Amino acid sequence: MLMKIFDHGQIWTLVANLLAGLFLALSGVAETVTKEESTASEGGWSLTSIPEGVIRLNPEIRAARWTIEMVKSRSRQAGRLNHPQLKSSYFDNSRTSEMQTSAGFEQAFPITARLRLEKTVARHKVQEAESEVAVMSRLHVENALTQAIRYLANRERLEIAENQIEVAQERTLFLKAQAVKGEISSLDATQSSLEVDGLKLQMRPMRAISKELANELRTLLGLLPDEKFQITGSLPPAVMPVATEIRLMQSPDYLLLQQKAQTAEENIKLERAKRYADIRLGILHQWSMEEDAPLGIQKERRFGFQLSVPLPLWNRNEGEINARKIELKRLQAVMKSVESRILNRADSAYGGMIEHLAVYNEITQQLLPKREHYLKTLEHSFMQGLSNYERLVRAQEALLKLKMERSRVLESFHMDRVRYQSETGNLENYNASY
Repeated sequence: MLMKIFDHGQIWTLVANLLAGLFLALSGVAETVTKEESTASEGGWSLTSIPEGVIRLNPEIRAARWTIEMVKSRSRQAGRLNHPQLKSSYFDNSRTSEMQTSAGFEQAFPITARLRLEKTVARHKVQEAESEVAVMSRLHVENALTQAIRYLANRERLEIAENQIEVAQERTLFLKAQAVKGEISSLDATQSSLEVDGLKLQMRPMRAISKELANELRTLLGLLPDEKFQITGSLPPAVMPVATEIRLMQSPDYLLLQQKAQTAEENIKLERAKRYADIRLGILHQWSMEEDAPLGIQKERRFGFQLSVPLPLWNRNEGEINARKIELKRLQAVMKSVESRILNRADSAYGGMIEHLAVYNEITQQLLPKREHYLKTLEHSFMQGLSNYERLVRAQEALLKLKMERSRVLESFHMDRVRYQSETGNLENYNASY
């Protein structure tokens, strides 16, 4: 019917168009997936997008997710009966025509709740695997945010130094012009030039630090060295986050230990259930040919049941039960240790934020305006010949150190904030309160 409507050339054209459309559709899907993974890196990363990017792209977290799938696969076969056994036998009397043969099935059944407990333990193992991935994600996100804060703070200090170099270069040109006119000593121009060289030298290790931090962030984001990478924006102002109640159940570390403790409790029940071995129930069908004098060879068929009940006399599984109990006590002790660590780290981080915020505000609102005003006054006095160049240089160095110190204080504030929000289980929403 198709041949009647289309000739051979039209059929091949139609097939080619269909294949081309399918290829374009598949290419579009692949391009969409690639764009989704590279959108953040092309547009630049920020403190807001880094947590999501680490969770989605970090190769270690991606690999750890396969552990969850592996545990889930194992859990599907938990709590199942063993395979039944097929049994058969054959006996033959070589002196007569007597013979006997039999066939049957035997199945083991637990008399305790062992199978149900095995399923419960398997479900807890899946939850443990998920909690372990959550702990790994928290650590990587905290590390990535810490490195990003260091990167932004170091870049801010580089910009401060660059601005200072520009000002010093302009002043050097001015001083050289004044020295040519004979209005000031040429030594002042030379000293200003040396100051520029010193600032440029100080920037070299800062650029090396930026490169190192960028590579660490590439690793955490699953990027290669030749892939485009940049962090946009700057460090936000120091603002105290809203104090939240520390909920231990929101901490992945504590939740993992709780899951392990629940698994240990179920394992104790499972080991107790293993004290009693499975009973075995069999069904047997027997055929026989036996000589019955004086009737001769008689054929007989028999059908029966077989029950095997093990006696728990020699092994009560006390060793495994006690080992599971000890494991539970160990986990409970570790939980108390982790609880103390979380509370103390959160309290320390919150106290650190308070101290750093006070220093930051003091520098920003009091010390920095005074230093800037003092420097402008000295510059004006120097231009009028009322002050020497040495005092002006010292004032510039003091202002530069104060700006650098404010940047370091802001960096410390945000690092404490990351620690605080990591311990309170709110690390993914780092910039939510800004």
